[in-house]
Amino acid sequence: MSKRDRLEFIHSNVNHVHDLPAHSTIHIPKNKHLKTTHHSSIHETIIILTDLSSNHHPNTLQQLLQHKFSMQQLGKKKWLLAREKKYDGYIPIEFLNDREMILHHIRKYGYGMEYLRFCSRCDLLLDKQFTLQVVRTNGQQLDHVFEPFKQDTEIVLAAVQQNPNAIFYATGSSRNDPQIVEAVLDRHEELLETYWYTFHINDEMARELAKKNAAAIRFSNWLKKDKDYVLKLVKNQPRAICYACTELKNDFEFLKQVVSCNGHALKYLLVDWTKNLNFECVDRCSKEIFMEAFKHLNNTKNLSIDWTDIKIMKQVVSEWGYALKHASNELKNNYDLVLTAINCSACSLKYASDHLKNDKTLVLQAVKNNHNAMQFASQNLKNSKTFAMQVLKNANACVFQYFSDALKGDRDVAEYAVSRQGQLLEYVSQELKNDFLTVFTAVSQNGRALRDASNNLKQDRNIVRAAVSQNGYALNYASEKLKIDKDLVTFAVLTYPEILRMISLDTLGLDHEFVLQVLCTLLDHSVFHQSFPTLMNHFILGELMHDREFMLRAIRENGRVLGMASCKIRQDQELILEALKNNGFVEKYSKELYQLRMEQCYYGAYLGKI
Repeated sequence: MSKRDRLEFIHSNVNHVHDLPAHSTIHIPKNKHLKTTHHSSIHETIIILTDLSSNHHPNTLQQLLQHKFSMQQLGKKKWLLAREKKYDGYIPIEFLNDREMILHHIRKYGYGMEYLRFCSRCDLLLDKQFTLQVVRTNGQQLDHVFEPFKQDTEIVLAAVQQNPNAIFYATGSSRNDPQIVEAVLDRHEELLETYWYTFHINDEMARELAKKNAAAIRFSNWLKKDKDYVLKLVKNQPRAICYACTELKNDFEFLKQVVSCNGHALKYLLVDWTKNLNFECVDRCSKEIFMEAFKHLNNTKNLSIDWTDIKIMKQVVSEWGYALKHASNELKNNYDLVLTAINCSACSLKYASDHLKNDKTLVLQAVKNNHNAMQFASQNLKNSKTFAMQVLKNANACVFQYFSDALKGDRDVAEYAVSRQGQLLEYVSQELKNDFLTVFTAVSQNGRALRDASNNLKQDRNIVRAAVSQNGYALNYASEKLKIDKDLVTFAVLTYPEILRMISLDTLGLDHEFVLQVLCTLLDHSVFHQSFPTLMNHFILGELMHDREFMLRAIRENGRVLGMASCKIRQDQELILEALKNNGFVEKYSKELYQLRMEQCYYGAYLGKI
């Protein structure tokens, strides 16, 4: 008897053999012997095929089957690796309905939902539960969900709880829902302080929200002007005074009542004035106001401040540094007292004696706390190169704006300043604005500093290249000639794709190769912008968008280009298949295209239900 070769197939579910009964007749060649074994479970069937033939020639069908199996295994490995990749600008068709992959991508890289919007018939985009998972992972993805979901209270609330900034992507009534606004106030009060005017909260709703957070009164023009209401809020929320209208914050008789009600309110008010560089109001803050606040904090109506007593004044300026204004001249010259004051409010240096305004250690400490304090230093220190370099190394470089004109024209000082903050080129002397090294240093740190360079250097290709490489928007400040330099345009779009809105091929000449170069450069460098297709449509002349041969070339370079073609070309079956073949890009999901992609790229690997 010839050597027996045995092959066993084990199926976990009888459905895989078309639900054949255990004793079904199966046609087997005469020289094949079939055994079936029965188990108590109807869900398991073992088929044992034994080859009894004496034919030793290779079995072609078996080899093909083995080859197919090997390729499918290879395809599955390739698919698993592709599933872990970072994608910019699109999600390949094979993952468009893979919820775990999309969630993982968003969790790991912070984006991905926006790419689903570019593909119609994507089931995940319409799935509310999936959308909830997405915004709980990254609230800012609310910007890219299905439009009706941006009005869904449950989804918006989940988004702002994860990231308060998501409120800006909410639409309709959800944006002004009290529960949602309250969630934002709890997580990010400063956000609503800055953008309160973009919301539409009625007076009654604002009043209700203000019970927990006084910042809500900014929503109501009436409440923030109501003296009695503001006073009532200040009792428990001293910061409420900062949200009152400007008229009330400038009414010093009213402010006396406020600080009498809650002395802590004065500190918030002084911080608010300092933040807005409103030193005029600080100057107007009288002894009486400090006195009333001091009485409240010490819980007595009979206490007074002795403005000549060092012990009392230390207590006062440690709470309100600006109270130094009312100290005696002798105390304004007291180093320890002034140091206490500037550690509370750096800009209280304004009220120190001239002698202490010239003290390097004291002024350096003040400037470290707040660079704006430099404006109150002595002219001697503002003109000291040694001190200027020390300050620049230890404080916010914006202090440079308060240096003397002589130092603003000093190459060493200016160059060091712009190396830290390029926009400070605005304050350097006219001579240095025409100095190659100074300007090059500035634009390398902040490309937009090119705005303040001399006209001569705006024509310098090396300067402009450094600027647009840092920030493509800087191309707007270049000379007219360099604005249409193709190499510079290519550099610019990499760091600021929006620059394409400001450029058109009619200024550059109809150059197919250049357009292709720009496209490939952007896509190869993974530079993607949500409105990228629109930008390219603005940049590419209509005839190119309709040029089938050109678009075919471009799509073969990168399938994503299909999304920028004309409507007619985007429906061209050959181009659709080229894009699919290139990188799996599709604009419309279909099972047929999905299956074709799996066959082409992953050798028909069977993945089961994903």
